[in-house]
Amino acid sequence: MSDIQQCQDLTAQLGGEYKNEDRTTFVDTTPEKILQTSTMALWAQSTSGKKQVNLGLPSLKSWLKNLAANGSGRAETYQGVIFKFVNQEPNSRTTTPLSSLD
Repeated sequence: MSDIQQCQDLTAQLGGEYKNEDRTTFVDTTPEKILQTSTMALWAQSTSGKKQVNLGLPSLKSWLKNLAANGSGRAETYQGVIFKFVNQEPNSRTTTPLSSLD
């Protein structure tokens, strides 16, 4: 499976992971994984302080789909939060901690 397809598949999983009352997550200035598969992770980092992010918003999902079309490694900012798709080691549930997404 291509890198881009892995990012797109991860984005498609947002609907199942974040629905109803589980739509909101908090993102701080320290990068953190917000969703992962065995080979890809979506990381987020606030540009200023702790932010509440509704991952169920159609506008954010659409924006993440566009970011996923670029594959992993590219960081982009959406409403004060940096998002980045990062490759993981195959069959590993961990990634090396990131100090910054930009």
